[in-house]
Order: sequence, then C-alpha cells, then structure tokens
Amino acid sequence: MKTYSYSTDEEYFIGNYESAENAAENAFNDIEDIDEVFVGENKKHTAHDFIIASRILEDISDVASDEGPKCAQYWLYDGLVKDKEKCAELQKLIGDWIELNEPVKFFTVDNIVIFNRIEFK
Repeated sequence: MKTYSYSTDEEYFIGNYESAENAAENAFNDIEDIDEVFVGENKKHTAHDFIIASRILEDISDVASDEGPKCAQYWLYDGLVKDKEKCAELQKLIGDWIELNEPVKFFTVDNIVIFNRIEFK
C-alpha cells in the first residue's frame, strides 16, 4: 500500500498518510501560514538497498595493499568483485545482519507534487 508525506521545504518530509490529498489536507490544517505544500510518495527501504558489496570488497583489497605488498590490491578483484552472485550473497549477508541489529527507520520520497492552499479547497 502506498503512503504519502508532506514537506514545506521539499527537503524534510513528515507523515504517513493514505493519499496525497490527505497529506496535503493535514499539512494545511497543521500549519496555518503556508500557501503551498510538497507531497511525495514514501519509499521504504531495507539496509540491503544501501550496500554495494563490490565497494566493500574493494576497500578490503585497498587495506590489504596498504598493509602488505602492492599486489594485494588486486587480491579480491577477479575472484569476488566481478562475481555478481558472490556480491549479491555478501549484500544479503550484511543487509540481514544490519536489519537484525539496526533496521532502517527512515524513508525517501518520490513523485513529489505541489499542492496550493487556494487550489486545494
């Protein structure tokens, strides 16, 4: 089910409303001195959405290179970084662990629409 939130500055969105119109109505009722409000569709995330496994592996290779021989820089590239299945496995493993310990508590917003107080009534 889609949910919506509103913003007065198009940066900080609040709320979890059933429709865009409901979000706008609440914004205009809650804040008297605004002429327009931005309403967007909430997009929920899991930790998996923010994990780029190939970067993690590249960072490990870089640290190995800093600590050891220069050839260690390429240690994980051919075997793991380029293997999409292995990267997906790592992404799932880390994402599951993060979700278990510190799940995502925020959302992003898509499909922003501007509601004008005068036109809204």
